[in-house]
Amino acid sequence: MVKLHALRVPNENARAFAYRVLANYIRELLLRPGERMSEAETATQLNISRTPVHDTFVQLSDERMLAVEPQRGTTVCLLEPENIRQLSWMEQRTTNAVLEQLYRARPTMQELEPLEQCVAAEMAALKQGNLVVMARLRAKFYRNLFALAGYLPVFRSIFRIGADSYRLFHMAEEEAFWQVVTAQHMAIVQALALHEHEAAALAVKREFALTAPLLKAMQKRYPQYFAPEQAQA
Repeated sequence: MVKLHALRVPNENARAFAYRVLANYIRELLLRPGERMSEAETATQLNISRTPVHDTFVQLSDERMLAVEPQRGTTVCLLEPENIRQLSWMEQRTTNAVLEQLYRARPTMQELEPLEQCVAAEMAALKQGNLVVMARLRAKFYRNLFALAGYLPVFRSIFRIGADSYRLFHMAEEEAFWQVVTAQHMAIVQALALHEHEAAALAVKREFALTAPLLKAMQKRYPQYFAPEQAQA
């Protein structure tokens, strides 16, 4: 099991600490799909009791980040291809609803600044060749987009169940891929500034169209990280 390195923030209870650390390690692929987990070892590394670790394992199992199997124990969940496809479908349609809300609200340039800052951060990371942060910046862009429309609780719910999607994008290692993603984010911001709803929706469609080919490429590159595809009836 990977050594866990994390500091507990002030007033953070043990369960919240364990969840934050483990969920982050899983999403960032520091704990690899299929890796074995131990409640006792995790508790020792985090310097907390086993009870909050056990509760966290149960929660992460409910959120499909950990798999608890008889005789085998607990492992980090493999990515489920069909789950990724369905989540991408849901995310795209929810994002379209967010865009419709923003088209009616007509955000000001000042209100769009957090999105512009996200795009600037993505461009800077690309320039530096720091691709490891791109999935995180992508998630931050959509978090700010949903927050601008008053849909932050919806984003949080999607993010909580969307570990497979996040991990898939974290695997993307080609600069050209992230250049396309960043270009679509820039197009969304520009379209919102000009109140061009169709242009914003088209940029979202183009970005989410990247999911299927990325999934196929990553299944080929890292087959050990993915659950077998279910045979079609």
